[in-house]
Amino acid sequence: MTPTPRNSRLSLAALLFLGAPAHAGLTVSSTDYEIVYGDCGTWGNNGSGLSINDPSLGWSDLTNSSSPWQQLTLEYTISGTDYRFEANDGDGVCDFTVVEETGTSDYATYVYDTGHIQLTKHEDATAALYYTSGGTIVNTNRGWVISFEVYNPLSVDITDVYVMHAVDANPEYPWGYTSTYNDVLNVDTRDAIPDFVGSGGYYYDSTLAYGLLDPADHWVGTGSFTVDPLASLSDPNGAYADRTLHIVADVGTVPAGEARTFNFLLGAGSHSGGVAEILHDMLD
Repeated sequence: MTPTPRNSRLSLAALLFLGAPAHAGLTVSSTDYEIVYGDCGTWGNNGSGLSINDPSLGWSDLTNSSSPWQQLTLEYTISGTDYRFEANDGDGVCDFTVVEETGTSDYATYVYDTGHIQLTKHEDATAALYYTSGGTIVNTNRGWVISFEVYNPLSVDITDVYVMHAVDANPEYPWGYTSTYNDVLNVDTRDAIPDFVGSGGYYYDSTLAYGLLDPADHWVGTGSFTVDPLASLSDPNGAYADRTLHIVADVGTVPAGEARTFNFLLGAGSHSGGVAEILHDMLD
């Protein structure tokens, strides 16, 4: 599928959604994590994104920068015409109409409309893994299930549907470092398919990572701030660089009047081993 040029997509979005209601974003938090959402439902508002309360470092924003970069892209084809819609509050991009936002201390749900598709994103903190020493917590690791529903209300099928969730991990930005150790691994050794992509800090190993549940139709890798779900992703094999993490779903065809659902996994924590372990547990 050939992506529609960005200027064409922005013109379409402006025509479809002129006068769309504004949203203020949510903050979802507990004693050991916080996610600050922007107006379009991606992580990043006033310089804050996804933070972990690390026992050694205190509150540490794993996406910290002057404008946290977290990307959501939906791409599809209708009767031979290609469409792409993006959300990235750090870049000030919101091609969608946000029709609903709800949240509690455990989850945030955003419902988007493109004029053709209704996309629901539900990010739910479902798992926790703590390491202790002498009865004191020394490492904190949390896991999320990111659930999507793609609903087609039209009378025609929508084909070539792709959804991408991506993020730039910056766990050591306050110390002046934007690079991380980046790797793609096979955490679930029951198959030989890479199912984990993560970025960890140089000094403290604070880590952010994705895990996939459907190795047949989903894939992970690193990029360079790409917004295209069909862009080539790489495995840096642990290289220290400023790379972005990506997880992509090939949803395929969504027939008229039907919906398709799928899940991604996200892990964040004090060190790469704990994040890999919590994602491995969530895969079972």
